Amino acid sequence: MILATERHAVPDGLPAALAADVALFLDMDMAILGAAPAAYDGYAAGVAREFVPVVGEAAYRRGRAAFLRGSLESGRPLFVTDRARAELEGPARSNMGRELAALGR
Repeated sequence: MILATERHAVPDGLPAALAADVALFLDMDMAILGAAPAAYDGYAAGVAREFVPVVGEAAYRRGRAAFLRGSLESGRPLFVTDRARAELEGPARSNMGRELAALGR
C-alpha cells in the first residue's frame, strides 16, 4: 500500500478485495487535501515547516507550486474511490488552488 502512494494508483492485477483496500488507503492518504480550509492551511503550513529548512524558501515555493499545478492540471481525479471523489474532490481542488495562489505561482 505504501508503494502505491508513489503513483497514487491502485496497481494492476490485485485481487478485488485488496484493490479496494488499496483504493481506500490512497484516499485516506490524500484526505487532508479535501479538509476544511483551516485544517488544510495547517497542513500546508506544516509541509512548509518540514521542507523550507531543507531546500530553502524559493526552492520550496517553486516545487510546491509545481506539485499543486501538476495535480490540478493533470486531468486525473485526486481521489480513487467514488465516495472520496464525491465528497472531497471539490474542496481539495479549492484548497490547492488557494495555496497555489498564495504561493504567487
